[in-house]
Amino acid sequence: MASTVTALCLTRDRRDWLPQAIACFQSQTYIDCKMLIVVDGENIADLIPNDPHILLVQAPGNPYPMTVGAKRNLGCSLADTEYICNWDDDDYSAPGRIADQISILESSGKSVAAYDRMKFTNGMDWWQYKGGVLGTSLCFRRSWWVRNKFNDQQVGQDEYFGFIAEAHKQLVKADAKDLMVASCHLSNTSPRVINPRSKSYTKMGAPDIRLMDGWLQVCLRNNFAHGGEITSKESYLVGEHACELSAKGIPI
Repeated sequence: MASTVTALCLTRDRRDWLPQAIACFQSQTYIDCKMLIVVDGENIADLIPNDPHILLVQAPGNPYPMTVGAKRNLGCSLADTEYICNWDDDDYSAPGRIADQISILESSGKSVAAYDRMKFTNGMDWWQYKGGVLGTSLCFRRSWWVRNKFNDQQVGQDEYFGFIAEAHKQLVKADAKDLMVASCHLSNTSPRVINPRSKSYTKMGAPDIRLMDGWLQVCLRNNFAHGGEITSKESYLVGEHACELSAKGIPI
């Protein structure tokens, strides 16, 4: 039977992150799905497991790399499923994520589903986000994409896609609960600004992290790349704001 959902993963120079994204896909409880990985940059064929449900496509990169929006459109054009789910290579998706979003779409009859409440982490500190639609969490009918393609731009094309769906009353927003976690690190494509004064982010304690242990270690390594153990107060930049972190004895 043909798959009904494509988890669309765009990746570039993220060898640390991609195996975690693949592991998240392979753990999904929704069986009728496949993963399409669109890559530009280095060859990552060695990271792709022998799984007939995982496909790798090399995006053209000459003379210049494609924008994220153009790569999303390329991936959507190659998908042959009824639904497409954004699967960012650096964010965590719990086993029930695809099942949850497909259920939302099918019960509502709408074209696009997305989370507007989600947890964020740098691997150590945690924030609860509540605000606008998060593009990383989009799940949509391919038929909607055919009529409303992503803008050919590097940043913000996924949020705009959600904005257009909302304007046409085709967007369903939901709380991600523990089904998705967004990462904050120094190489986010779109800088994720955790502004302590923002009403969109509330500091919180860590949830049950047993299922995402490997992903959290990658998150830590990408924020503190010097290796070893962090034994003193560190600061790092997320977007325009320096976030102070107190990290003692955290192995990375």
